[in-house]
Amino acid sequence: MERKKPPSARIVEPNLVSVLIPCHQHGHFLPQAVESVLRQTYPSIEIIIVNDGSTDNTHQIGIDYANCYPDRIIYLKQQCQGQAIARRNAAALARGEFWVTLDADDIIEADMVAKCVKSLQSSPQAAAAVSDVWIVDANGTTILDRLKQNKIPAWPDILNHNPLGGIAGIMLRAEAIEKVGGLAHEGLPGAEDWDLWIRLVRSRLSFMYLPDCLARYRQTPNSHSRKSLDVLLGTLQVIEKLKQDDPRLDQIQERYPPIDPQLYQSLHNQAVFFAYGIAIATQSDETLLRQILGYLIPGQLDTKVCAQKLMGGINKVLEQTALDPQHEIYQKALSYLDNYLISQNMDVISSDLISAIEAEQIRRRQVYQRWDRVLRKRLYNTLMTLRLNSTKWQVNRQA
Repeated sequence: MERKKPPSARIVEPNLVSVLIPCHQHGHFLPQAVESVLRQTYPSIEIIIVNDGSTDNTHQIGIDYANCYPDRIIYLKQQCQGQAIARRNAAALARGEFWVTLDADDIIEADMVAKCVKSLQSSPQAAAAVSDVWIVDANGTTILDRLKQNKIPAWPDILNHNPLGGIAGIMLRAEAIEKVGGLAHEGLPGAEDWDLWIRLVRSRLSFMYLPDCLARYRQTPNSHSRKSLDVLLGTLQVIEKLKQDDPRLDQIQERYPPIDPQLYQSLHNQAVFFAYGIAIATQSDETLLRQILGYLIPGQLDTKVCAQKLMGGINKVLEQTALDPQHEIYQKALSYLDNYLISQNMDVISSDLISAIEAEQIRRRQVYQRWDRVLRKRLYNTLMTLRLNSTKWQVNRQA
């Protein structure tokens, strides 16, 4: 059944886990997400589905689940306001001591909740329990890669990139999240998870790491992480908040101070190069490429770091596939970049930056080739072991 919002004072039920599922136009994936929660080995769970203005079958699916599990599932329908607001509205309904934010196109493994609850209960000072995540294709079953999240964020390293991109594999302590201003910020989507990790780290709160893959992140052609301009604008909004005291952290006594102008300029331009890499990999047109470059701000550019960011953006889309340096899109993008830096009198020698990008491209191709050889050798050894074991089994059977 559909429930209305409770009063503003949240009633917390100890040991209860609230799984928050925002959904926009993912009705075809939503049942898989919900069923993955219903299959959990941990018994004390509630599910809150927020339909963020979907026009597909999300509403009917949400109503059906809420009617079928009235004591476990809450369904809320809202006008389209974005994922960040949908999560926040789900959190306002939550009664759990712990939260899991599960996007409608993702899945959690059957023991995810049980393992994360155990971790947080054994470490009452921790704000979150973090696990690795499988990256899967659109069908949700074919594993493409493993997203390792073992690099627990620290200050100021957390400002360079989001080390925890698989939020489905993370359980949050609700009290800690509320203390740093809640789940999400209003405004442009795309960096709300990173914004949360920054606030937690800036508040000197800790994370626990579990070396298991406890969720599946679905990689699709329409994933938000492939929309270069949206990624850039969301990232810049987060960076902008670092220049001053964050009012969302007023409850925190011991927190890190605002960043200095030099670091702000560096982070800002790194974000532009990362988005430019995404735009190259998605074969964006000249208009978008030039639009992204227009966000660069004057100042010194670290050629090596900028090259790494640009290639990082490319590989964010292409995963382990290195882009052909002779590809027409790649060559045009470098030409646009070269011309823009010269025309804007940026404090960098454009030829040095282009050389650094090409060097980084070569380095990454060599890394992928080495990994390919390692994986092929591992596969060969595994097949030989299986064949040997099969031969031994046949000999023993004949004996």
